[in-house]
Amino acid sequence: DGLCLRCRNEVESIAHVLFRCEHAVRLWRLLHLEEAICWWSGSWPKWLKLCFQRCHILPLIACWVL
Repeated sequence: DGLCLRCRNEVESIAHVLFRCEHAVRLWRLLHLEEAICWWSGSWPKWLKLCFQRCHILPLIACWVL
């Protein structure tokens, strides 16, 4: 049906899984990086650049996404 397998609330997309799913929010909090959710503007390059500039976490994000 295309709904998120975790929360069953929204059509699953990579943006939903990383930023809008309640389970993803818990993970960001666990990593003390909840502000990374706020940086999402719909552009992956901009988001990755902000993550690198502000937290130096680009390698972590790249490994997690892969």
